[in-house]
Amino acid sequence: PAAMRTVEGPLLVLPSDQLQDENVMIWSTSKFQKMVNGGSGFQPNDQANARQVVKSFPDEASVTYLRQLGVRSVIVLKAQAAGSADYARSADLSAPIEGLGIERQDDGDTIVYTLD
Repeated sequence: PAAMRTVEGPLLVLPSDQLQDENVMIWSTSKFQKMVNGGSGFQPNDQANARQVVKSFPDEASVTYLRQLGVRSVIVLKAQAAGSADYARSADLSAPIEGLGIERQDDGDTIVYTLD
């Protein structure tokens, strides 16, 4: 996604799972931003926890959690997230973000959230 070449890290790309994150790691090679995503032969507990917490993104709990991790940007792959039982909320442009201190930009194939 084009957003991977412009968004500053640390970042998170949604949806996130073991296989999807392997693609995300390849996409990051243009800037090598720090990111939450990662895939390998096993799933560390911290990674599993992060994936669980961000299933409700954008909401207060997930935004607070991401800020604690130092995440500045969230890129949502609209086609994959919208069809996902776990990450559909992140692709919903009508999901309320008022009061969360974040901005949302629809970039066509992606939605970029910036955490202030």
